[in-house]
Amino acid sequence: DTANVVLKPENLTFEEAASIPLVGMTALQALKSSGLKKGDSIFISGGAGGVGTMAIQLAKYVFKAGKVVTTASKGEKENLCKSLGADVVLNYKDTKFEQVYGGENAEKFDVCFDTTAESLKMTNIVKKSGEIVTIAGMPTLEEIRRIGGKAWVLKLFLKRKEKRKEFKAAKSIGANWNYLFLSPSQEDLSILANHLANGVIKPVLDNVWDFHSEDQEQGWQGAFNRSFSGRSKGKCVVKIAP
Repeated sequence: DTANVVLKPENLTFEEAASIPLVGMTALQALKSSGLKKGDSIFISGGAGGVGTMAIQLAKYVFKAGKVVTTASKGEKENLCKSLGADVVLNYKDTKFEQVYGGENAEKFDVCFDTTAESLKMTNIVKKSGEIVTIAGMPTLEEIRRIGGKAWVLKLFLKRKEKRKEFKAAKSIGANWNYLFLSPSQEDLSILANHLANGVIKPVLDNVWDFHSEDQEQGWQGAFNRSFSGRSKGKCVVKIAP
């Protein structure tokens, strides 16, 4: 809706600006809903993805988290996450975070942000009275109602939060679990635009593809292939206008 539009920061290209709203507002709203505050510790799964790259930066430089831990593959993605502010990057291919931080005497987290459908595992690493927020998997009935969805239609296959095994597991240790759906917000987009203009956070683009290219890998098909391959770092952007 035009009511939710804000001006593009002058220091961003149009391609960079195009990469921001979906992942930026998702990450911002998830962290706001989690109650993350200065000095808190946070675990973010999938740090090299579109939402993950935004969440790391926002957690570290806007919410002033004391410790940011994430998961990514070794090499380029690990280095990217560290450059964005992650204090610890676990290689998910050979390390299970629920084992590293799930022991009785292991460090626990104030907030866990799930972008990879692993929120059930996060009940092993969250503090008592901590928060788990997920954007992965099937939404809850409550969340559909919150964003104004036709809950009476979806009620046939959407579960109430209280019936989800993730919620029950979190509640059993005194923590909270919630599903978050992005809600368009001019206020949140303005916050992101200001942080981008001031250099507090930055866009992360895997690459830009030309919509009009006759070469499939250089055109929009290449962007889709890259995005769905799971190998992209940040956002894949398709340039429409020459």
